[in-house]
Amino acid sequence: MFEHLSWILLLNWCYFFIFLNVHIQHSNSFNGSSRKYEVALMLSSLLGSIVLFVLLYLLFQKAHWYTPIVLFTVGGLISGLAQAFIIKFFNPMTVSLIAFFNWPIGAYFVYSIVT
Repeated sequence: MFEHLSWILLLNWCYFFIFLNVHIQHSNSFNGSSRKYEVALMLSSLLGSIVLFVLLYLLFQKAHWYTPIVLFTVGGLISGLAQAFIIKFFNPMTVSLIAFFNWPIGAYFVYSIVT
């Protein structure tokens, strides 16, 4: 059981949440010509959202009641700031391609910390 919210968990959660949020936002605003990429983007966003809720559920089971709320809030704030920075300086398509591989890595690290 967690005695408190660890920095390692917080950093890994933010890593996961940033890439998932960028991925979901690109899926919502996709205006490219590749229908296959759009479908892959939507499926990956859906799978990432399901993983997000599963991780939150596991946190509710293993940690204090406030841990998932703090992680979701902090992750949302940091993700919003990071997304504004990332979209300003990088191509959304490039970031989305990077997010295909990085949100699962972040989810794995969060899962390994939680279980």
